[in-house]
Amino acid sequence: PWSLMIFQQRNGRIDRYGQEQNPEIYYLKTESRNEKIKGDTRILELLIKKYDQVVKSIGDPAIFTHRYDSDSEEVQTAEAIQSGLTPEQLEQQAALAKDEDPLDWFNQSFAPEKDSSPEEPPRAFPTLFSSDYRFAAAALRKLRESDEPIQYEPDDEHQSVSITPNDPMRARLKFLPPEILDRGDGRLHLCALPEKIKEEFSRCRASQQQWPRFQYLWRHNPIVEYLGETMLTAFDRQQAPVLQLANRGLAKDDAVYLTSAVIPNKKGQPVIYRWYGLRYRGGKFQENRPIEDWIETVNLRDERIANPMIDEEFDPLTGPLDDVVKRAEDLASEEGERWQERFTPLLEEQKEKFSALRIEHTRYIDDCFRDDPPNLRSRRERKIREMDEAIDEYRQWVEDSMTIDRRADIRVIAVLKGV
Repeated sequence: PWSLMIFQQRNGRIDRYGQEQNPEIYYLKTESRNEKIKGDTRILELLIKKYDQVVKSIGDPAIFTHRYDSDSEEVQTAEAIQSGLTPEQLEQQAALAKDEDPLDWFNQSFAPEKDSSPEEPPRAFPTLFSSDYRFAAAALRKLRESDEPIQYEPDDEHQSVSITPNDPMRARLKFLPPEILDRGDGRLHLCALPEKIKEEFSRCRASQQQWPRFQYLWRHNPIVEYLGETMLTAFDRQQAPVLQLANRGLAKDDAVYLTSAVIPNKKGQPVIYRWYGLRYRGGKFQENRPIEDWIETVNLRDERIANPMIDEEFDPLTGPLDDVVKRAEDLASEEGERWQERFTPLLEEQKEKFSALRIEHTRYIDDCFRDDPPNLRSRRERKIREMDEAIDEYRQWVEDSMTIDRRADIRVIAVLKGV
């Protein structure tokens, strides 16, 4: 082949994922006594040499040829052979006369500017569980106590669990290969230990007929996502659990309302997600502290909290609810204002870039159809309309993604009550 991309595609069919041995790839060339043909083969030898260098570096053939499809690469090689270029001259020509990358202007225009200020580390969601396995085991235990019990066997020592999927779980798995379920009993085996999953992969690579017996148990596993959503809907609307806590840093008349606030963008995607812990004493507001502080203060990471079995009236806890929601809305509104202050200038900058992109593309279309006769000018108009539609659609997508709703969705998740 006269194209590095074809080299890459052909060799890639041999050096595939799962290959445990380094494949040996040979190139067969004919030796000619004709000096002209011998010079042509030196061009091909240069392609082979450059491909080896590409594989050892970035892996993109365009780094040498500066062409972005196999056809143009073959034309470049053919022209070099036809012109009698030496390999050295071809290499120099490729470095100097490179094609314009069609994405260069777009990438330069829409790439985010480097900010010298320190980047704020991503915020991790608070959790009551030390691992995904601990959460899954607790959620399955809760499901077993419900009206639709589920069969499962946990193994705390190996952080694994075997589940007989119910109908909702099977619905989550329908887009995955059927081999993930045990062929013998139809169970799903999950394990949270990465080294165990790696062992399974190594075992399966030895035979095409094998499939990992264990799937990775982590937060993005469909079953773990199902468990999370099921636990979120364990209580009906207008309901929240009340945890009576004795000797855990709360006075008898203390009540901490754990509240979540979600602010979506115009596409309905959650952009701001915050949790607040609003403490009231005797029905009067005292303070707001991050939920992480309350988790540590009352030691909620104990997976099983003893029920003090104290019979008390919970109606007084509903008294401050309006104030709880109002304070959570105010806190979320402040978060939203800070978010808008940060992203509104970025949005305006993107709008300006879209205007520049429209001008650039219009100029390009004009150049392409400059020599069209009058009876074919409709082709230019059609291309202009297609360009306008594409840019407007992308511009609207960016604007909807970077514009948030002014109103937050507030939810009281639970109440911590001192006894």
